[in-house]
Amino acid sequence: MNIPKLLWFAVLAGIVMACKSDYLEDFDEINFRYNADLAIPVGKALYNFEDLIEDLDSTVIVSENNENVVVFSIIDTLDPEFIRDYIEFEDQFFEGDLTFPNDILIPEPIEIIVSQDNSYEVETQNNALVDSVEIREGVINISARNTTSSRANIQFSFWSLTENTGDTIEVLLENVSGGQFVSDQIDLSGALLNLTDGGTSTNTFTYEVTLSVFTEGTPILAGQGVEYDVNTTDFQYEAAYGYMGNYEVSVNPDPVEVDFFENFLAGSYYFAEPYVNLSISTNVGVEAEFIIDDFTAFDADGFPVASLEGKIINNPPRLEGPSLEEFGSFIDNNILIDVNNSNIDEIVSSFATLYEISATVATNPDMDPTARNFATYDGVFETIYEIGIPAHFNMDSLVLDEAIEWDDLDTEDAESITLFLDTRNEFPMGSFMQGVFVDDFGNPLDFLFDDFTQIVGPAPVNAQGFSTGEETALTEVLLDRAKLDRINGAAELRLLLILNTTDIANDQLIKITPENEIDIDVRALIEVNTDTSN
Repeated sequence: MNIPKLLWFAVLAGIVMACKSDYLEDFDEINFRYNADLAIPVGKALYNFEDLIEDLDSTVIVSENNENVVVFSIIDTLDPEFIRDYIEFEDQFFEGDLTFPNDILIPEPIEIIVSQDNSYEVETQNNALVDSVEIREGVINISARNTTSSRANIQFSFWSLTENTGDTIEVLLENVSGGQFVSDQIDLSGALLNLTDGGTSTNTFTYEVTLSVFTEGTPILAGQGVEYDVNTTDFQYEAAYGYMGNYEVSVNPDPVEVDFFENFLAGSYYFAEPYVNLSISTNVGVEAEFIIDDFTAFDADGFPVASLEGKIINNPPRLEGPSLEEFGSFIDNNILIDVNNSNIDEIVSSFATLYEISATVATNPDMDPTARNFATYDGVFETIYEIGIPAHFNMDSLVLDEAIEWDDLDTEDAESITLFLDTRNEFPMGSFMQGVFVDDFGNPLDFLFDDFTQIVGPAPVNAQGFSTGEETALTEVLLDRAKLDRINGAAELRLLLILNTTDIANDQLIKITPENEIDIDVRALIEVNTDTSN
């Protein structure tokens, strides 16, 4: 129904009745008051639990748990942490020489062969004890100088390096002139590095150098032979086996904004069952410990208000990786932070607007060098976290705000307006209301009530905290001419609700379902004064 037309109809009716003054000669003026059932609709305010949370965005998911209790969740997937960024094999370098201990003075040309077995202790990080490495890429560089005066062949047999065919990788430097410097390099892609020295040790690289000198009657002096150095460059593993040592993999999500509790303007609130669920999946064959380094809540001014404590901090949970038999598979680990192992309820109930979280995955926490691990180039820790906040709580002074358009209501000829607030409450919470008439700029003009007024009682609550029905009420509010003058120019009627749990101690825990809501249907009954004295 168009509101101005209705008012025009009222004025028109007054004119018609004025024309029949002989019927109204005993009255100077007539007041028309419509039947309450005919009150015109002004607007409707609807509050459900999503309205309790301000400015929901794409990071907040609203669902319900197995009790049909509303749950607000923040879920995020962190960037994967690749183990290759932590378990690295530095490029290696070693050098040596192979020399004759005594002078060799043989006038006839002759080939003299001397060889030497050697081993080199591979440098590793974080106490790693490596058995073998499947090489993804890398180069081994060999440099040598023939320090004799005769032509020579120099051969390197790298017993610890085999091709994918199983053949030992060897390098032969032929016909090296006396005093000449030579070099070569071998692509190690696809090769296997075995550091067990026949199964007797770890981290041990074995090789043999063989020098064949063709004297051609030239003497060889003591101390002459070959000098060499060997190094690797651009080394990267495809897979490494052994004891991988003690590494710390960082798990650092971005700060989590939780300012969707802005409606909790005053008083207090307490959530009874919040949780953080961490899902960590890995294909790295290593046992690890998940250490929460920091979980701190900050208020709107940037001050810390609560930090995570409890068993989850003092006894870090373990993460399992795949066994050798499960190579290539991912193992899922789930870590639950709840009120049974932490003070997460204090964190969530602290009026915080920001959480800062950092954690560490620490490998081989038992530091047992007999543990058998493996890591691969594509080995990764993938982490998803959920901060879940079920609507199982108590509170006081929760403010909700809804606006109803008012400027379409023509009040110029009204003697008074009676507003009817038809309220239905399914929340198991007490509710108090105040209305504020505001202009186009949001400036308050006047209030609906003298003070916050309870317009409807709480819905009944069972022992589990659920509402078992609804409460309804019809409230009449008279806006006399003086108040109508004060609210002239009003654009909106803002209806403010204050909700709180209803027991005296304010510690009653309630549960909210998606179906719970409060709706207020606002209707107006307009009384028009028509002067019949003229």
